Amino acid sequence: MYKQLDYIREGVTMTRGQTYRIDLPESGLLSALFLKLSAPCTNGATLADELWRLQDHLTTLEVIGNGATVIKSADWKNFAYLHFLRNKVTPLGAWRNYATNTQFEYLMVLFGRYLFDPDYGLDLSRWDSVEFKLTNTSSSTYHGSDITASIMAAYQRDHAGGFRGYLRTEKWREWTTVANETQYLVLPTEYPIAGIYLRALPDTTSGATDTSFENLMYDIDFSIEGGTKQVYKGGLDDLALIDYYMQGAQVLTGGHIDINADRAVDIGIGRVLGWAGTSGSKDGSGSSTVPTIEADSTSNTLKMETREADSPFHFLFQGYAFQNTVALWHSPMLDPAELLSPTKESEAKLNILTRNASSAADGTNQVILDRVVTR
Repeated sequence: MYKQLDYIREGVTMTRGQTYRIDLPESGLLSALFLKLSAPCTNGATLADELWRLQDHLTTLEVIGNGATVIKSADWKNFAYLHFLRNKVTPLGAWRNYATNTQFEYLMVLFGRYLFDPDYGLDLSRWDSVEFKLTNTSSSTYHGSDITASIMAAYQRDHAGGFRGYLRTEKWREWTTVANETQYLVLPTEYPIAGIYLRALPDTTSGATDTSFENLMYDIDFSIEGGTKQVYKGGLDDLALIDYYMQGAQVLTGGHIDINADRAVDIGIGRVLGWAGTSGSKDGSGSSTVPTIEADSTSNTLKMETREADSPFHFLFQGYAFQNTVALWHSPMLDPAELLSPTKESEAKLNILTRNASSAADGTNQVILDRVVTR
């Protein structure tokens, strides 16, 4: 058995504002797909716009088998969180929007537990067809040319035993939050569940969040066996902190941002607890304006209080809840004893209450599932 990396597409064009589609090879034991995307900014496009990174325009990513069967179907940022969760590092990217800077995004989409997992992955030969699709919402307003993409496949070759199965990932539920409203959810019983991931995105004003992300999931009541066994009862805040310690991985994001004073942008961390920053020079001169951000903000947005032309703010942030996402249930090794099996646990209930505050309304909540499909 040996490992192979091979380009499926290299340097191809993804048209702005459209869905890019390709058929994956007809055979091969596929462990992962590596995605590398880039596009040049339109000068000044996001001085007053919170969609400042390339990933802010990357929406649904799908891998579909035989034209209808979901293998992967979620948002780019959902997969970015799962990349972090299983690789213990945040995906790399060039988060910058000054002038016509080229922006980059890199992502690993795993079909098993980790890269080159010998037991879990996608056996392409078991499908008549497998299609990869990625939708973007960009336009000439944001990027000066279409997106350039490369897609590399990671294969297990000469693997006599083959894979035992693969991870099916999907954005299972999404809703707009209403203050003091509870969503009553019953988890699907098809396939054992390896992961339940909760994402909370508050509404924004001038790019800044209206409230902390945990207020969108103020009370979480998760139980199994028809509600007779309670697994978790509490807020997203405590769950996020516990998840941070359990994962044992530091969440760091950084980049440089050029935005108007009193505007804010997302920096990919649900709760920020540490930061560093300085002004950069694009004109060869020292900055005359002190680069200043809003003090003591712990939310997922960075708010600038000042701006000087040609002096973007360079930042590094540390915290937890990457992409405003937290693991409610996670089996890193797909141990059968750790899987939420519908044949064992019967009905699993997930009730999520939004806080009774107007600032918690009009946000977006998501539930993402990883399930194990065996051959």
